[in-house]
Amino acid sequence: MNWGCNPSTADEKENDPTVRKDLGFAKRNGCGGLLKLNVGAFYATDPKDWYKAADPFGLENSIEDFARYREMLNAKVFVSAWGKCIGRFAYRGELIARAFPQLMCFGRTADGTPRHTSRLPYSTPMELYKSNDLKGTQR
Repeated sequence: MNWGCNPSTADEKENDPTVRKDLGFAKRNGCGGLLKLNVGAFYATDPKDWYKAADPFGLENSIEDFARYREMLNAKVFVSAWGKCIGRFAYRGELIARAFPQLMCFGRTADGTPRHTSRLPYSTPMELYKSNDLKGTQR
């Protein structure tokens, strides 16, 4: 399972550059597939639109739903990759990290959020991401 942050417009039928990169990371790390989830269900091509949404998290996108998806798909590796775009919704990342204590990441940004995968080389190693590492930036 890989958590990102919108504004991706990728879906179950069409990938975008970030999902293609995440698939590459999954393959190189020996995963049999990729379940890509976003911190929020709302998507747009501009993060500012995400921040303005009345309910950017949406239905079937709760921590409990994430746990259910994990069980349904027998997911073994959990990776956070939402980057700085989570902004004022940083608490949502904190909730995910607490619910999945074995959460991994590909390093952290200066503010402690997990790095987004889109511009990382495939040689970037995964490391454990602990919930108390998040500094909770606000925008």
